[in-house]
Amino acid sequence: MPTDYEKIAAEYDRRYRDNEYAGIEGALERFAGSDSSTRLLEVGCGTGHWVAWLDARGYGCAALDASEAMLARARERLPHADLRKGTAEALPWESASFDRVLCVNALHHFPDPECFFREARRVLRAGGGVFTVGLDPSGGLDSWSIYDFFEGTRARDLVRYPPVTQVRDWMDAAGFRGSETSVAQHIRIRTNASEALRRGILGKSTTSQLAELTDADYARGIDAIRAAIELAASRGEELEVVADLRLYVTTGWVDA
Repeated sequence: MPTDYEKIAAEYDRRYRDNEYAGIEGALERFAGSDSSTRLLEVGCGTGHWVAWLDARGYGCAALDASEAMLARARERLPHADLRKGTAEALPWESASFDRVLCVNALHHFPDPECFFREARRVLRAGGGVFTVGLDPSGGLDSWSIYDFFEGTRARDLVRYPPVTQVRDWMDAAGFRGSETSVAQHIRIRTNASEALRRGILGKSTTSQLAELTDADYARGIDAIRAAIELAASRGEELEVVADLRLYVTTGWVDA
C-alpha cells in the first residue's frame, strides 16, 4: 500500500533528529553552487527540511509536495516561501523559472518519474541542473534489518526504487547532458535491537518501508525481532539491528 503521508507527517522529521546527513548536505551545496541568486525548486519537499536548509543559506527557493499535511509543516518553517501542492508530473510553474531542480528521497514516490524529468527540464533555465538522491537496492550492496525482519520490504523496494542507470537514462531522454551518479552518503548504523524497540527507532512511521506495511505485517516483523532478541539472549548474545545503506546522488545539466 502507498505511504500515507497525511497520517505520518507529525512524525516524519524524526529521521532528521535521529540521523545526520552531512553527505547529502555536501552534495546539495556543491549542486546549488556559490551564487545566492540561484533559484531552486524542490519537488517532493515533505515537511520542508531541505528547502529550509537551502533557504537558510540565502537561496531563493520554491517547493512542491502532494501531501497537504506535509506542506502544512513546511509552511510553518517557511511562511514566506512559494510552497505549492501538486504533482511532480505537472509542475505548476512557468517554463524556465528555475536554475536548479532537486528531489531528495522522493523520486520513488512519483507515479511517472520519466515525466517528472521532462517537467524538470521544462522549468529549468539554460545552464540549469537536476539533482536526485535515493537508494538503489538493485546493486545488492546494502544490508538492512528492515529487509531481514519485515517480509516483502526488500522486494517492494526493488520495484519502487529505479536503478541509477535508469535514472540517468530518463535524464538523457528528457534532454539533460552529462548525467552522472555518485554515493552521496554511506549510512552505517548498528543499534542494540532491544534499545531500538524501546526508543521507537523501528516505529511504523519512521521510514516508508515500514509505513507501507499493513498493521498486521508490521506487527509480525516486530514479533520476529523480539523472537530473535530472545534467541540471541539464550545464547548469551545481544541482537543488533543494522543499516548499511548507500544514498546515491544523480545529476544532469541543461546546455548553457
